[in-house]
Amino acid sequence: GAPGAGKGTLSIYLAQTYNLYHYSVGDALRAWMRQNPTTELALEIQSKLSNQGFVPSETLNTFIHGEIFKIVKNNPGTADILVDGFPRCIDQLESFGRWPFQDTLPLAPGDHNGLIKLP
Repeated sequence: GAPGAGKGTLSIYLAQTYNLYHYSVGDALRAWMRQNPTTELALEIQSKLSNQGFVPSETLNTFIHGEIFKIVKNNPGTADILVDGFPRCIDQLESFGRWPFQDTLPLAPGDHNGLIKLP
């Protein structure tokens, strides 16, 4: 959906309703960028974001994988994580198949057929 469409609000609602850990890729990237503004990775990410582009899938995947591993390590008992803000483009969706996590379900960007009814 478009910016301001309520995706984040819906993600928070789903996380609360279904007892999921809510992880916002955008919030995490912004927080990391504030803490590491001069690293090579931060400069690459900022360049993409400044030009309204997408962070390359391999770069983003590496970042998200590390973040998810930290969440699991720091929150024992966390079984389910809702990743808010990924995938945002077809390339990211296609790279999803290379994720090291089991039992994952991507919702295709902008595709109302990708919506699922949760039990």
